[in-house]
Amino acid sequence: MAIVLQGFCRIVQAKKIYYLKKGLSIYLIAFQTAAIQIQKVMRRVLAAKRYKLRYDAYLFQHIDVPAAVRIQRILRGRKGRKVAARKKLELERCIRIQLFVKKFVRRVWALQVPLRFSFC
Repeated sequence: MAIVLQGFCRIVQAKKIYYLKKGLSIYLIAFQTAAIQIQKVMRRVLAAKRYKLRYDAYLFQHIDVPAAVRIQRILRGRKGRKVAARKKLELERCIRIQLFVKKFVRRVWALQVPLRFSFC
């Protein structure tokens, strides 16, 4: 880090000497270097915002949406299997009730047949 700062300071000093030789004031040089630094920072901030927007859109499209679709598919499958199991159980219970009723009716009818058709 120190080497980078030293190199940066050398560049700034070289620019000051260059501008002084041309007859420009030091204040103007300081203003220009400050403006350059501000522009550089702002370009970086704006570029980072653009990159973040693109990156977020990419993540949303390629990771969030497929993940949400997968989660929904799993949950809907579980819910559907529960509904199917409940309906199957309900059908089995209905069939059992029908069997008991049929047996009961046959027994009652079988008991009443000899009384109805007795030839005595």
